[in-house]
Amino acid sequence: MFSCVCPAPGSAKGEVPPADSEPIIDLLSYFYWLATNAPTGDQKMAGRGYPAVAETAAGFDPDRGRLVYEERCVVCHGQEGAGTKDHGEVVFPPLWGDIAYNWSAGMHRIDKAAAFIQANMPLGQPDTLSDQEVWDIAGFVNSHPRPQDPRYDGDFEETVKRFHGGIFDYYGTLTLPNGKLLGEPRPRVGQTPSRHLHQKKGPTMSETLFSKIINREIPADIVYEDDLCLAFRDVNPQAPMHVLLVPKKPLARLAHATEQDKALLGHMMLKASEIARAEGYRDDFRLVINNGPGAGQSVFHLHIHILAGRGFNWPPG
Repeated sequence: MFSCVCPAPGSAKGEVPPADSEPIIDLLSYFYWLATNAPTGDQKMAGRGYPAVAETAAGFDPDRGRLVYEERCVVCHGQEGAGTKDHGEVVFPPLWGDIAYNWSAGMHRIDKAAAFIQANMPLGQPDTLSDQEVWDIAGFVNSHPRPQDPRYDGDFEETVKRFHGGIFDYYGTLTLPNGKLLGEPRPRVGQTPSRHLHQKKGPTMSETLFSKIINREIPADIVYEDDLCLAFRDVNPQAPMHVLLVPKKPLARLAHATEQDKALLGHMMLKASEIARAEGYRDDFRLVINNGPGAGQSVFHLHIHILAGRGFNWPPG
């Protein structure tokens, strides 16, 4: 299941599977079984979540945690936290690095990780580590780079401010040996690395999948292009006709548009209708714009989904 769903950067397709796919159906079936006879809304049901670990006078320390990790965790998760595989299948998941859980996962918080570790680790030996050991291991594991927070849309300072903070979160607060803050995006070629939160970064055309398509850095099945926008077929279509229309201007999301973007947005709406007609759908088609990760936006470059060729329900999911 790890190879399909968790985490998305390490999944078979690099994204969450479709809602009607076998992995999602299997997961939902399992969740339904788990919830059998469980009272709805019970926030104190036995077995719900992991008990919080009592804070210690010594706090948590990644350097101490490294010593415990090397003694108790390396055999499964590896010296570099990369996990282990058997014949290409994940046996023990990576704990940091490019395909580990990302900075929006609950496990990135040191208190959440400590609770999980105490209740489950080492494998087959839960509750054998001391409170101090689990705090230190959690601090060590979460002091490493991992995939970017998907809510990041080009402004690191704003991401830290809105979604992170507190003593249990190293994102944007822990300084790495190279002088960068943990979680800070890698600089582009020719760009001086930023070491301070107050140096904001705006979204640039080289930072998203869609901008790479616009710049012809990666291929796509393009169906329309003009000076302001580009349209191409979705590689994971949710309808017989599923085209994405994107502006060439690097707008991360609709909520970032200003009065100056009125002409561009109006142009895109007209072109969306023209594209649907050109694809053979004059009347019955749907336009969708997802704004933000909570609404389903996964690529932070404004885009309009143009869908047709099947029935659509209301309200949408």
